[in-house]
Amino acid sequence: MTHFHSLCFSSLIFLFGCSHGWISKPLQFDEINEVSTVKSIYFEKTYVAQLTNITLESAYVLVSVNLETSINLCGSKIGYPEVGKKIGYKMLLLPIPIKDCTLKILLRSGENIPSLNKVFVGSLSDLWILQIKRDAFLILFALFYLLFALISLFIFFIRFSDVRFFSLAILLFTASAYSISIGNGLIGLMFSFIPDSIWPHILFGSLYLFPCTLLFFLAILIKNKWAIRFKYGALVLFLFWVIVEIFVNFEIAQYNTFLIAFHLLCVFALLVYFPPAIRYLIAPKNDLSFILIGLSFLLFFGFLEMGISYITKSLEIPLLPFGIFVFLLLLGFWGFKSYQNLDQKFEHVTEIKQYRQVRLDKNSKNRISSLNEDQIIADLVRLMEIEKVYLDENLNLNILAKRLSIRIDQLSYLINQKIGKPFSHFLNEYRINEACNLLKKKETNILNVAFSVGFQSKSAFNSAFKKYTGKTPTEYRKQIIRS
Repeated sequence: MTHFHSLCFSSLIFLFGCSHGWISKPLQFDEINEVSTVKSIYFEKTYVAQLTNITLESAYVLVSVNLETSINLCGSKIGYPEVGKKIGYKMLLLPIPIKDCTLKILLRSGENIPSLNKVFVGSLSDLWILQIKRDAFLILFALFYLLFALISLFIFFIRFSDVRFFSLAILLFTASAYSISIGNGLIGLMFSFIPDSIWPHILFGSLYLFPCTLLFFLAILIKNKWAIRFKYGALVLFLFWVIVEIFVNFEIAQYNTFLIAFHLLCVFALLVYFPPAIRYLIAPKNDLSFILIGLSFLLFFGFLEMGISYITKSLEIPLLPFGIFVFLLLLGFWGFKSYQNLDQKFEHVTEIKQYRQVRLDKNSKNRISSLNEDQIIADLVRLMEIEKVYLDENLNLNILAKRLSIRIDQLSYLINQKIGKPFSHFLNEYRINEACNLLKKKETNILNVAFSVGFQSKSAFNSAFKKYTGKTPTEYRKQIIRS
């Protein structure tokens, strides 16, 4: 219950923080003109408001613009965007020069009848506070998502290489980009050097990518026959995003052109993928019911925002970030539990390895308990140094064990434990030492040396020789000659 209470409390803080700015009363306008003729290639709409009964000594107007806009404020004309710049999302904070005057805003759109976002009038401090209330929590949680995305990447790259954490990081990065783009008004006011034309790309790019990253995460999380189908769904949504970006960047269409297609894709994905996801997440063996709760919150608020934005043609009520927050909060609990489980699994693996090593050592000691170890080692050294059995290119552990009248596993254990090196290293050291003696003779051919000491190829000889001496056979011979 502690986690549930934390979730409810955090969610209420988020909702209150965001909605506190949404419920502020905007300026009321009269719509006096609408133009849409057959010959016209754009739609225009004019909004007019009388700025009367303003008692403030210094009053301002806060206007959110995302279309081609012409503003006439008490006779002062302001145009957006500036000449040579692209349209984006921008908050205009304009001083009212005189009291009791008229504000006229003309909007122009090439796709449909434009609608004006909320306009507010007040003192400079009041409007700043209003914008902070509207956007600060969105930016705060964007940073929250970004932090946890970096933590997930850290776990993926540094600790466990669990691809679930990688897919979660992608999902978090997308959610962070969407949340911060919704709160772009405050960022634009605070950092005027940021070009406002980037916000549509971030907003719609992250919006169109979010279902893709969500399906990809579920594809990694769900371990049944539906996993590959989730990946195919994610791929389709990714290709949709690529097509949209191509059309927008080549100015063939705008992001809004694809909204209906995007909504239909989301509805289709919901109908196809949500039922199997439910069955998997509620299965007792998976213990992921809390992720289902978060996913349900996400889908509910996402589709609610989709419907509201489709009707109002704006994103004035950003409900999807709230759904994302609840979903990712529960994912955070899942990630923490998964991290703990992985840590415990690695501890168990370490314990198992240690136990197996103890058993191996014990069994190995039992294998040689009846042998005279010192005598066998002495016989082995005699075979290598007196009889020079290492010169035989076919010599292996089996042949040598038969010469010593013991089993292969016993000989291997003795060489590793008593001499302190694997059999191949033990054998090659004798062969390289013999080769060094032969290379001191100027007339000896290097290839003949390689074959005579037991190597079956020149490349194997050169590789082993350089490994043990740090030089190639040719370099070694030149050094001997110089000295």
